[in-house]
Formats: sequence, structure tokens, C-alpha cells
Amino acid sequence: MKKHIIAFGLLCGFYSCSEDLCKEHKSEKYYGSYSKKYSNISIENGPRQGFQYYDTAGTAFNYRYITTTITNDSVVPIRLKISFSKEYNSLRSTNSLKAKILLLPRELTPDRQHFDNSMSVELKTFLDKDVDKPVSLDKIINPNERLVMTFGVLTNVIDGEFMRMELITSNSKFHLNRHDSITSVSNKSENSSTMYLALELVNSYIIPCGEISFPE
Repeated sequence: MKKHIIAFGLLCGFYSCSEDLCKEHKSEKYYGSYSKKYSNISIENGPRQGFQYYDTAGTAFNYRYITTTITNDSVVPIRLKISFSKEYNSLRSTNSLKAKILLLPRELTPDRQHFDNSMSVELKTFLDKDVDKPVSLDKIINPNERLVMTFGVLTNVIDGEFMRMELITSNSKFHLNRHDSITSVSNKSENSSTMYLALELVNSYIIPCGEISFPE
């Protein structure tokens, strides 16, 4: 019990976004470079990268991606869960959101942020055959460990492209509303051991996609 009380206190410290504990930064040089540093945990999005991609039918797509690093500098493990929300499925089913948003499988994700000059054969195969299969993540990040994830956006060239995609955080749940933006998310601080995650797209779509919490 005492161990859990101490861990809960530490996590409340992680997510308390006061001026002293939480520093947020968006790169002026690279669209999509975003980082948020708490007292004992950090989230860093690398710059947007990508390629033009042709599917097996010869249709041209823009594939853009970011590599996001989550680092646990605390003395307790944290639990990361990633899966796309029902809102995303609803937007896709009604064709309100033409882009495909995806989390790359672990076998296609490097152990550090990377800069690719060309698309790998393995990634091309995934986009050709398995891009519509949902990928989720449920991972314990131990003290002094880091985890890299790769989020991608696939858009038909004729539909244009998103210029920025970022993994963002909040102490309260993101609204399930297609018009949400960072400014419309509730700023009310919740005394919770959960940090909520969402992907923000440049056109002000926010797609809830997971959370970070203390595993009981």
C-alpha cells in the first residue's frame, strides 16, 4: 500500500503541468516537432518526414510520419496504451476524414528517432497489404527506459496532405468532437494518475489515441 501511495504521488507530480514542472516546446524550424517535459517523464515528437507512395493499383499517396519518443526518468514503471478511438472510426466511415492514421507495428519501428531517405520494402508491404488492420500497443516502460513509436498519415495525392501531426497530452480527457483543438480541450486539472494522449492534425482534428498511467 505504501509503495502505491508513493508511486501515485510521483505520477501526480509527472502530470502537474505547472510552470516549474512542465515545459512545452514546438520547433520553429520543423513543423510537427513537439516536446513536453514533465518532472520525470518526457514526450518528444521528431520532425515530420515521408515519401510519395504508389499502391499496387498505381494510385499516388502522400505518406508522412513522425517518430515519438517517451522517456521514463522516474523510479516507478508507467503503462502506455495506444489505440485509436471510436471517433476516428466514425470519421473514416462517414468520409469526413479522408486520411488514414496509423501506428506502425513494433517490427517496423526503430529503437530511436530516425531519418529515412527512402521507403523500406517492409514498409511498402505493410502499406500495400496491412494498412487497414488496426495496430495497438500496451507496454510497460520501466524506470530509465524509453520507447519509440511511429505514427503515420496516408493521404491520396488528389486530397492534399496534412502538414503537421503531433502526439499531445492533457490531464483531462479530450473531447470526442471533430472540431476540437488544443485550445478547446478542458484545462481543468484532474487529480488523476492518468495522462491522456491524442494526435493533433494540422486541420484541427484531434483524435484521442491512448493514455499513460501507473499500473496497479
